[in-house]
Amino acid sequence: MDGMLQQRRGTVVALLFFCGLGIVLALWMLETRLGLITALDQAAYPALALMCAAMPPLLRWLPHRRTRLEMAAYGAIAIYFLAKLSDTMLGPQQQALYTAASLLQWLPFLYVAAFVFFERRTALLAGGTVFAMLAVLPLAALAWAGRPDDGAVPMLLVNACAVHFLILASLSMISTLNARYEDARLQARKLESAATTDLLTGLANRRGLEQLLLGVAARPGRNIGLVMLDVDHFKLVNDRFGHLVGDDLLVHLAQRMRQALPDHARVGRWGGEEFLIVVLEDCSSTLDVAERMRQAVAAKVHPVAGYVTISAGAALWQTGQPVAAALRRADAALYEAKSRGRNRVVPADAALLAEHAGAAA
Repeated sequence: MDGMLQQRRGTVVALLFFCGLGIVLALWMLETRLGLITALDQAAYPALALMCAAMPPLLRWLPHRRTRLEMAAYGAIAIYFLAKLSDTMLGPQQQALYTAASLLQWLPFLYVAAFVFFERRTALLAGGTVFAMLAVLPLAALAWAGRPDDGAVPMLLVNACAVHFLILASLSMISTLNARYEDARLQARKLESAATTDLLTGLANRRGLEQLLLGVAARPGRNIGLVMLDVDHFKLVNDRFGHLVGDDLLVHLAQRMRQALPDHARVGRWGGEEFLIVVLEDCSSTLDVAERMRQAVAAKVHPVAGYVTISAGAALWQTGQPVAAALRRADAALYEAKSRGRNRVVPADAALLAEHAGAAA
């Protein structure tokens, strides 16, 4: 659970305890004033009020004990409801029937609360325990009092157990389906990410870059900077040190470029030792971004391959025009950079130089 969701969950739980505190205090005061409070409630209301008041600060001060504290609070509320129900069974039949029906309507809240606040297994354990006690304690109280066949109350309990079992089973199935859906969603996201991510460098692969360019192309009239990069003398590195070192060099270069990349640009592996940078905003900074990449790579020597440089070709692409033409211009500028001696950035067209000069002025 991420930090924001955890914080929101903590706020909701605290509000529930504060609401519970208000309800307990109101019932305590009202029943006392009307003379309707039972001996059980005279002891239970102060304990429940204290628990509701203490739980929010305890959960905040002891976050590592959150699960145990919430389970303790859940257990205390469940015990109160079940004890109240069992105590009600021993009262007059008409009063027992009404009060038991009222309590049995509230008990499903404990099942729902279990699946809201706990993980599925813990929720099943908590809800199942409440259900088992519901099926045993009230009838045991009637049997202990010598009233096992006391009118409609036992039948009410039997019907309630059947309904509660269906509620608990439904919540369990919904929780299971939700968990499987979440697993499938996460798996789909992983597969989607794997399809657009280069496994070696962790950057976007060619498919990921093409999807990015396709999305950008949907908004015509924008000027986008394209920088094609290539590692100088990469074949010599492979021939001299082997392909494993060559792969490690690509990872090394990807890390350097990722660290130097501004927020308004994206970089990915175009293929082999070629990388593509897409400058999404402020296209006048395209040459600066390319130069920053070149300097970042040259600034740190690889532990095996040694001093490595890159060459770059930069071009402007106006969305609405074919991106393939802009990529060809950037690629042609890249090869011109190599023909001029490598380790340099070459612009593909005058428009890019004009944008850069305008930004500098």
